[in-house]
Amino acid sequence: MKLKQNLALQSKGFTLVEMMVAVAILGILAAIAIPSYSDYIEKGELTDAKQAALAARQNFEANRLARPREFQTAVGFNKELNTMTSQISAKSTLLYTFTPTPFGAQNGGAPVGFTFKITPRKQGKKYFLTIDESGNAQRCKVKATSSCERF
Repeated sequence: MKLKQNLALQSKGFTLVEMMVAVAILGILAAIAIPSYSDYIEKGELTDAKQAALAARQNFEANRLARPREFQTAVGFNKELNTMTSQISAKSTLLYTFTPTPFGAQNGGAPVGFTFKITPRKQGKKYFLTIDESGNAQRCKVKATSSCERF
């Protein structure tokens, strides 16, 4: 009778092999899930940066319509670009660098428009964004800049 009780007590719990198999399975699942989660987080951060840049661009264009004289010289245009860039949210500027590049200036006059390049501040990110003069965004790989797609 005591032998049956001892056997019943010994059969409860897990063996070391069973625990090692469970830990190995969890490790494999984590190895698959963590990169996918990182890509998901980066895509969300890029979307936030894109929205911040488009909002800043829209504000810039509204100011250009409201105060056209301030945009007639290259100095005034660049001053407004700097003001616009400084108004982008702190959360976005903590993660990304927003670089506006004016284009279309002729004979020392004011530029016609600008494009945005949004690059990550942290190493290890896979993508950066470019936004053209009409607001179209492209997501490009950091290591292979020729591989861009609409974003």
